[in-house]
Amino acid sequence: MFSRERIRELLLYPGRDVLSLYLDVDPTRPENARANPAYRVWAKTALRDLVRSFEEILPREEIKGLEARIEQLTERVEVLRPNGRTYVLFQGPDWEEECSCQARLRENFVHYGGPAVVPLLWLLEEYARAGIVLVDHYQARFLTVQLGLTESVEEEFLYIDTSEFPEYDVRSTPILEAHGARVVKGSFSDVFDRRVDAHVERFWRDVAERLEKFVAHEDPVFVLLGGEDRARSFVLDVLHPKTREKILVEGLGIGVGAPERDVLLAAKPVLERAERGHECRLVEQALEQLHKNGRADAGRENVLNAVRLGRAHTVLAAWPITGNIRACPTCGTYFDKELAELSTCPYCGTALIERSFATSLLREAYLHDTEVELVTGRAAERLAPYGGVAAMLRYA
Repeated sequence: MFSRERIRELLLYPGRDVLSLYLDVDPTRPENARANPAYRVWAKTALRDLVRSFEEILPREEIKGLEARIEQLTERVEVLRPNGRTYVLFQGPDWEEECSCQARLRENFVHYGGPAVVPLLWLLEEYARAGIVLVDHYQARFLTVQLGLTESVEEEFLYIDTSEFPEYDVRSTPILEAHGARVVKGSFSDVFDRRVDAHVERFWRDVAERLEKFVAHEDPVFVLLGGEDRARSFVLDVLHPKTREKILVEGLGIGVGAPERDVLLAAKPVLERAERGHECRLVEQALEQLHKNGRADAGRENVLNAVRLGRAHTVLAAWPITGNIRACPTCGTYFDKELAELSTCPYCGTALIERSFATSLLREAYLHDTEVELVTGRAAERLAPYGGVAAMLRYA
């Protein structure tokens, strides 16, 4: 798992000697279920072609080192036993980091140079941290989901303490009246049921309190609240309104003790629908502010410079992010113009260089603590007239 801090380090890595490999190793795909899976065939060919592409560019000694690393990496892919849908590897000359996850990769990818972090950021964004809470009359389960993996938090299960339940003789209490008739005036079983209900409701309040702490500590994008109807309804009613804004209430049709894989499969479509709706609301909010009060900006040049100057708190970018941007290596200003239109920086006269827009945007965002929301579908279509990117600003 790659933390935000580690991603920042990769973005700032000064060397151009990192092998980045992304493989779709999804075992449910027929092409990956063969004795010689498709990802292995692709990796061998792509790694071999990568070396050839640099033979006329890099010094001979560096090519030899790259060939040796490619050979080692090919052998690793040969014996790779996937435990997820996507395999990610960053390999430097004397270090490496890898990660397997359940998030589905859009396409295989290999790169040599600076760490290719953009595909990883998409996986992190699309499968951002979310919470799943399942509750019934006797237990509650708290889980977090990131990169498709279901992770237990510190107190995964809470249980009601049945030892506090009093013991009663549940036989009815007869009362004889004047005519000798035997009349039942209630029973201790009714008292017992009421006491149990009181304990259950106290337990649900404990669950709600734990959920408040869960949201504060884990900071999930959403929390999917599942389980028994009555339990979900009670917990939702006693939550703080701010916490309630993040809650998705769904039955899911699975028990609290279901296997993690079943929990994830049931939760994934619900979380994805919520994410698409969240993206649309953010884009509409940004475009409204853009035309109303200046607390938003749009367009590749405007947004990238706003991020660079620390003015943007959230960037909305249509995925996939494509194309290049021109940048001044001296003052850092970005320009979205062709070389024929602008070859030198109008502020300092330095010759402009061309950079990947995606890498520049995500790098500046991570360096200036700007949130990046990668959007697809309807939200991406709304951003198309603005170069596929907009930003909500900290100040106008």
